[in-house]
Order: sequence, then structure tokens, then C-alpha cells
Amino acid sequence: MLDQQLRADPRDPAIWGEKADLLAGLGREGEALDCYERALEIDPTSADLWCNLGVLQARMGRLSPALASFDEALDLDPFRLEVRVNKGVCLVDAGRTEAALGCFEEILSEYPDSWRAWSGKGQCLHNLRRDEEAVFCFDRALEFAPDNPEIWCNLGRCLEGLGRDQNALECYERAGRADPPSIRAWFSAGALLARKGRLGDALLCYQRAVAIRPEDPAVLASIGAALGGMGRVQEALDCFDRALKLAPSDPQLLFEKGDVLAAAGRPAEALACYTVGLERNRQDIHAWYGRGAAEERLGRLDEARRSFARFLLLRPNPARFDAERRHAIQILRDS
Repeated sequence: MLDQQLRADPRDPAIWGEKADLLAGLGREGEALDCYERALEIDPTSADLWCNLGVLQARMGRLSPALASFDEALDLDPFRLEVRVNKGVCLVDAGRTEAALGCFEEILSEYPDSWRAWSGKGQCLHNLRRDEEAVFCFDRALEFAPDNPEIWCNLGRCLEGLGRDQNALECYERAGRADPPSIRAWFSAGALLARKGRLGDALLCYQRAVAIRPEDPAVLASIGAALGGMGRVQEALDCFDRALKLAPSDPQLLFEKGDVLAAAGRPAEALACYTVGLERNRQDIHAWYGRGAAEERLGRLDEARRSFARFLLLRPNPARFDAERRHAIQILRDS
């Protein structure tokens, strides 16, 4: 229908914009981009078109062009709330946290009931490690949008940062039971429970996440890690193999599969995983240690020393890798 209308009137920017909206909704982003640009060639004075173009560019990861599009929209309509909020979100994504914070604070001085601005400000404060203030902002956002799962997830993440794990889990569960349910919520809850050693509960959360998105490699890998920690090794390996079929070039999946194999006393298979993964990402500190440990268990000490030396060269954080650092140093000293 839209193509027929465009054949009848190819100079109508509204039809090009409508076609762009439809294509963007279908995930055909390149075609949508072309349509927005065609519409703006015809009518460069449409703030709506500039805003929609910016949203699409931001979704595609083209943050600098997106910011330029939002600025074009604001030049045409300086007070449009939607454009100002979208620009603030784009600034967050671009890592310009202080600029984004100023943007959201300016919006809230004029629109104190804007839940998106409260949520954006909370995200900025969390990025600045000001979680107590961020919690206040997310609470304010929830006053206006109490069923928004993204806000509940962000609030949960801040509460985790403050050590309030039970409150965080309650937030994730609230988001996970939203309509539609949030895969991020169940994934975050599972990760928190796994860190606390509650692998059975973590597994239940990951299974809820994979029920929402069955072909998600990250969720499948998390299920695999939980199953491995519970001693259900073959089930764990099956999960990693499924994840690797979906994302065969992801080295992190190989590293995590290697961890399960190493813990199961299968160092030769673990070594194969670490080695292939490190061909794709030479900077993974944990994988170099895992490779060295597997080589050590196989009696290949010269190779183990080289792997441990590479591990130390990457300067592992002592707070996270204290035991591993001491072991690697000891092996090198014994050479």
C-alpha cells in the first residue's frame, strides 16, 4: 500500500516517514534509514523525522550521527520533551555521563513528572557510582511508571551495588513477572544468586530467561555454568555446545566451557577450549591462567610457565586473582 502511494506521489515526506517507521519496526534498519533520509531530503524542517532518524541511528550504534539528528530536531523545536529525553539517553550510551546528567536535570526542572528523565538521571548516577542517589531517582520513575520492567531492573542493579541483595532480587522478580516478562531481570537474578552460591535457584532463573528467548547464547552459557557448578557436567557441556552453535565465534563461551571441563578433571579438553578461545581474544586474563593450569595438570610445565607469564603480564587485579597470582608466581620461581 505504501509503495503504491509512493509511486503515485514520490515527493510526499509523510509516506516516506511512515514506510521508514514500518521498516524499523520490522528490524530492516538499513532500508528504514534510507527512507528517513529520503523523507528529509524532501522536508528537512520536520522535527518528527529528525527525531525518528536519531532513534534509529542510536539503535544501530551510530551515536554521533544520532546526536546530530537530535540537535537538528531541537533546532526546529527546542522544547520537545521526547527529543530531549532521547538525546539524554544517547549521551549515556556514548559514555558522556556528565553531559547526559545535565540534560536530564534540565528536563526535570521543567517536567518533574517525566519518568524517562528520572530513569535517565538514575542511570547517570549509577554510572558515576552514586547508587544511593540513583535509587531515589528510580523510585521516582516508578511512581509514574510502576510496571516498567527496565526501571525495576536498573533499581535492582543499584541495590546490588549497595549490598542490598534481597531487595535487588525482589526488583528482578517484579520485572521478570511483568507483561511481557523481562529476560534481563531473570538473567540478573540468576547471576546474583550464582555469585551467592545458590546455584539451584540461579538455574531456575536462567531457565525462566531461556523460556523467554530460547536461542540466547549468553543465557545458555549461564545455564551451563550453573549445571557445571552443580556437578551435572554433561548437561552443562550440552548447553555450551548449543550456545556455540548460535555464536561460534564468541571466545567467552569457549573459556566458560573450558572452566567446566577443568573443574571436572578433564584438562586436555579444557586446554583445547582455552587455546581456541585465546586465538580469538589474546587479552583474556582468566583464560591465560586456565590454560596454564591445564598445561600444568598435564605435566607440560614449560608451556604452563609461558601461559602463567602471559597471565601476569596482563596485570591481573590482586583483589580478584590473588590466589591465581600467587600460584603463577610460585610456578615461575620454581623454574
